[in-house]
Amino acid sequence: MSDYSISTANTNLWHPLYFLNIYRIFISCIYTSFYFFEFDLPPFATQDPALFRIVSLSYLFFSIIILFSINKRWPSYKIQTRTQILIDILAVVLFMHASGGVSSGVGLLMIIPVVAGSFFFLKMLSYFFASLASILILLDQLYLYMHHGLDLDYPQAGILGMILFVAALTSNYLIDKLRDTQNLAQQRGEELVSMENLASFVMQRLKNPIMVINEDEKIQLRNEAAVKVCQLLNRAQQNKLSHFSEHLSGLYQQWKKFPQTQFESYLLENSDIEVLPHFSKLTQSDDANTIVILEDLSLLKQQAQQQKLASLGRLSASIAHEIRNPLAAITHASELLAESNELSSQEKRLTEIIDKQSQRLNRIIDTVLNLSRKQNASLQNIQLNGWLNNFKIEHIHYADNAIQWEINTTENDAIYFDPHHLQQILSNLIQNSLQHSLKKNRCIIIRAYQDIDLYIDVINNGEGISEENKKTLFEPFFTTHSSGTGLGLYMAKELANLNQAELNYKSMANNLTCFQLRIKSHRQDELSK
Repeated sequence: MSDYSISTANTNLWHPLYFLNIYRIFISCIYTSFYFFEFDLPPFATQDPALFRIVSLSYLFFSIIILFSINKRWPSYKIQTRTQILIDILAVVLFMHASGGVSSGVGLLMIIPVVAGSFFFLKMLSYFFASLASILILLDQLYLYMHHGLDLDYPQAGILGMILFVAALTSNYLIDKLRDTQNLAQQRGEELVSMENLASFVMQRLKNPIMVINEDEKIQLRNEAAVKVCQLLNRAQQNKLSHFSEHLSGLYQQWKKFPQTQFESYLLENSDIEVLPHFSKLTQSDDANTIVILEDLSLLKQQAQQQKLASLGRLSASIAHEIRNPLAAITHASELLAESNELSSQEKRLTEIIDKQSQRLNRIIDTVLNLSRKQNASLQNIQLNGWLNNFKIEHIHYADNAIQWEINTTENDAIYFDPHHLQQILSNLIQNSLQHSLKKNRCIIIRAYQDIDLYIDVINNGEGISEENKKTLFEPFFTTHSSGTGLGLYMAKELANLNQAELNYKSMANNLTCFQLRIKSHRQDELSK
């Protein structure tokens, strides 16, 4: 890239050009004041006062015009820099001539335009400007000698020319060093921005809520998981740690006094989110920001759940064949035995028991195998209102008119869920409600509504659940029904956990039994972003 390309690309160079013109106005105003206020300050204007006055006024007028041309960025940067420096050199030569030549010392003002040539990335031209100025100085000395009889002062003219070359050489060297330093700083800045973007990218992808706070507990940065927690707690607009969680703020103050403290997990205020807080300084300085990591234990539980399901899958796959072969033999033998005409009624009753329990054992094996095959959830964007209406149509045959549907969700309410898992969860809950509801006046209510999250309640008018059974309600193989496998609620609970949802028992008035599925809601307009 050429010097011109570099200079024109960097619009910040217009600002130094503006300050150089301010210096130019300052010098021209001083020289002009010599005339208007009739100052007699040798050696200025001692040789030719009229020329000094004309050059001063012209130089001031030129400086004012340049002020407007710089603001308008016209003509181009290339033309302005070269023209202005040439005018500066010519004006200084005329000032020097009107003041008696090189001995007046006015020629030292040429150092400014020569150095400016280096500063404006005109490296080679700065040597040209120094050469031009030296030649004009020598020509002026020769003119004064020939027409005004002044003594030739070639040594001083030569020294001044040498000073101009040294100034050009030195300024070029310093500008090169400054440019290298600037490039290095820019490179380091780009690397720093890249590292910052990388850190931000990694931070945003972490599933645990993370916040960065300053010494006053003001939240400087938070990742997407933390934003979602704030929205869930209705604290999205709060910018202080104490506003987010009073308990967490207290733990932070305790950690500042005792950094080695190990904290226990707790539930965030007015929520069921269990977190384990961690605090760490970003740097070693006392006033450094602190990173707050809220380890979401639900993620750990989900991972443990997946490992448990994987183990269950391996176990069920290995024993299914071993159990089903003898089970098939038992079932077949029972059927053959039941066909005998020599069996008593009591013996036939025993064969019915064998057949019934064999079928139950076979259902248990099928359920365990189905559960083990659902190790991973394939999350999809589901518009809940439409999905529930389709589910209602597909399952309208359940218990005739025993099921009442109350779908209060809107078309904008959407969830991330595995549709097969959701269908299996609701089917299990409905079948469980049918088994345990009253035989007479059977009533099952399926209610879908939105609060902060989306909820689906499956309610039945059964005999209710005792306090003792509530503790083991979702345990595998727990059942109060003689023909049940004890895996329906357990399977529904596990599938809900795989989809980051919650299935719980909810007590209700009038002895009603309610199983509530809580799902994180996502508005359609949010999902479309």
